[in-house]
Amino acid sequence: MWSNTAQFPPARWLIEEGATNADAFKRWTRNHQVRTNVWYSAYPTVTLQNVTNNHLIREGLNGDMSVADTLKWLSLL
Repeated sequence: MWSNTAQFPPARWLIEEGATNADAFKRWTRNHQVRTNVWYSAYPTVTLQNVTNNHLIREGLNGDMSVADTLKWLSLL
């Protein structure tokens, strides 16, 4: 979608290669951001690390795990 945006860093195809210059992409993004006084957070009192950990715990409830995977999963609790 962004590859069709004015002044977007060169990209080839929308999938696979895409934008390969991460620094140019970050510069473009910073230069085109719009300040806003409104934002949304689904979990305003939870850190990103906690959200990620909770996701991994939830994923571990489904499927088969080896003993090593089970021990690793249990360490998340």
